[in-house]
Parts: sequence; structure tokens; C-alpha cells
Amino acid sequence: MEKSAEELYNGNEGWEDFPQTQTWKKALEFAKEKHEGQVRDEGTPYYEHIKGTMEILINEANTREDEVLTVAALHDILEDTDCSYEELKAKFGERVADCVQLLTWDWKNGQSFEDYAKGIFESKDFKYARKVKLADRLHNLRSLPKTQDDEKIQRKIEETENYILIYDKQAPKVLMDKIKEQLATLKAIQNSKKNIDRETSGMEHDEI
Repeated sequence: MEKSAEELYNGNEGWEDFPQTQTWKKALEFAKEKHEGQVRDEGTPYYEHIKGTMEILINEANTREDEVLTVAALHDILEDTDCSYEELKAKFGERVADCVQLLTWDWKNGQSFEDYAKGIFESKDFKYARKVKLADRLHNLRSLPKTQDDEKIQRKIEETENYILIYDKQAPKVLMDKIKEQLATLKAIQNSKKNIDRETSGMEHDEI
């Protein structure tokens, strides 16, 4: 049975196989505080994305490692909040801070998504970062239809195909397969919209 991040946090029955350390709980609390007030394009609180990413790792990738769950809770904190690397390092240690930094796309300073993805999927120090990135991307892809932003949806489809699917052999198969399935779903939705638009345009032309 699938569990939510809150159930894990609150220690409900069925979580005996999860790490008993409190690092991931501390990380979840810190992420909630730092992302407070932020709203995503689909209109949901940013914290919902953090929980959603963790729940994919827990329920769909059978992730139980404390460090992986900790990094998942913090994966957007350097990119999208005022938290600094030094603050993160002080709270969670150098290893966690370094992995979160690896997962941070430095687009503001001109880093290409291609180089960003390459750094994650070719990392030898943080191989589990691939799993976190795929869970993050999968949750983002599943959330895209709610944005109703066709341009963004198409951009994310192409970005995923060009710079993430190429690491098919280096990434966890279960998550990569789910990403491929979600891409197919998004493409079908986009094609359906285009067909409707063409039909509507044709009807308008006939009426002229």
C-alpha cells in the first residue's frame, strides 16, 4: 500500500524498515520552512513537489536510505530559496550539501541543462543523485498538464528526451521506464490538442 510523506514523518505503522535516524525528518521540516509561500506553475504549494518527489522514491523506487531521502527533501533548496550552501552544510553536513549542489541547476550563471544533467548522471561520488533527479523529473512531468502551458510542456518533453533519456543505461530502470510512460502520455495529450485545434480552425474556415 502506498504511503505519504506525512505518514512516514509521523511514524505510522508500516514504516519499520525506514531509517530510524532523524536527518530526513529535519530536512523535511527545513524544506517546508524554506519553501513557505512559494507556489508552482500548476497552482500548488511548492512543498507539495518536495513531498511528491519523496513519495515517488518511497513508493515507486523502494527507497529507504536516510541520505537519499534527506537529499530528496532538500533537492530544490539552493536553486529556489534563499538558503546558501554554507547554511545547508552547517545543518546537514558537507556530503548532503555537495549532493544538493550537484542537483542544483545553475541556469542563472549560464549552465546549460545538458551540462547539468551530465554532471548528475556521470557523477561517481553521488550515484544515488540519478535516482533523486528521476523522481524529481517524474513528478514534474506528471504535474505539467495542470499548468495548461503548452509551450512549457513541449519544452520539458524535448528537454527530457534530449538530455535525460540518453542516460537510460546509467539510471534506475524502474524510474526511467515510468518517465518514458509519462512522456508518451504527455505527447498523446499534446497531439490530441493539436488535432482539436486543426479541426476547430477548419470549421471556422468553412464558415467564412
